[in-house]
Amino acid sequence: MKKEKGGCLKMIENKQNLSSFNTRYEVSLRLLLLLSEATIWPLSSLEIADIDFMTIYGKEFGVSDINLNGDNKFKFGQLKDRKKLIEESLKKLVRLGWVYVNTKNGFKYMINDHGTEYISKMDDTYSRQYRQTVKSIFKKYDVRNLSVIKEAEKKSGENK
Repeated sequence: MKKEKGGCLKMIENKQNLSSFNTRYEVSLRLLLLLSEATIWPLSSLEIADIDFMTIYGKEFGVSDINLNGDNKFKFGQLKDRKKLIEESLKKLVRLGWVYVNTKNGFKYMINDHGTEYISKMDDTYSRQYRQTVKSIFKKYDVRNLSVIKEAEKKSGENK
């Protein structure tokens, strides 16, 4: 896989992304953290999107004492947009050579050595809390049987 020049994450492509909360850059860092703590691989973008959502709003799902990005009364309305942003971020991480994509049964993702090496340098409070919440999700939910997705849909009022 070809790695982009510079060896660092070059995700911010314009000034508009800089001013947005949940930029592709921020999401990409979270996804690397998530994939580094996953206990099963590879994961689909839908599974990753729901695990990330549940991690950020862990208090709502009983996997954390806090919501990492604060309380937000519109959080469940963000699921659809979040999934698109996560798909874009995963594509970028694959192009950077930090995430491997397996196409055997659809597109599924796992972190590789380059991604693991980069993310190992992240040791701030947010990163540690994010990692711990991801671990709690994998202990509490069977992500392969889509219980994470069902729970997120249930909480968002998007039951089908």
